[in-house]
Amino acid sequence: MLGKFSTVSPYRTPAQPCGLTTPDSSALNKPLYGIIDSLLKLIFGLVVMVFKFYFFALIVFLVLTASMISSSDPAILQLPTSREGDKSPVSSLTLTERLGPLVVAKDGTTSRIANWREMTPEEKRTTLRRITARNRERLEALQTKMKDDL
Repeated sequence: MLGKFSTVSPYRTPAQPCGLTTPDSSALNKPLYGIIDSLLKLIFGLVVMVFKFYFFALIVFLVLTASMISSSDPAILQLPTSREGDKSPVSSLTLTERLGPLVVAKDGTTSRIANWREMTPEEKRTTLRRITARNRERLEALQTKMKDDL
């Protein structure tokens, strides 16, 4: 009886002709495993394809953004430079011009002129000249007094 079969298979019995098998549970599940395997390969392929697409889109976006920045006006990307003759209110005024000069009192304390902003330019020049001379005299007197006290 074994002479009819060239090989012995676990799925065939010697009484069955070659090519016919008895159904068992593993044989029935093989098509299902094939379908699941095919679906997993399809899903994985789709995920890889979507990842490649978004990665490519990101690279294109970065390249286009870089080319737009490099081809745009370079003055937009730089800080403004200070130019001669530029009289912006913040940069051209010194602290003395905005708040007025420091006034040194006889005891060495300092203060500012309260109505400095309301003064005309001529009044400001005269006041600044007088206060500068008076401050110099008072500071010299205070330095002399300190030397004498030591």
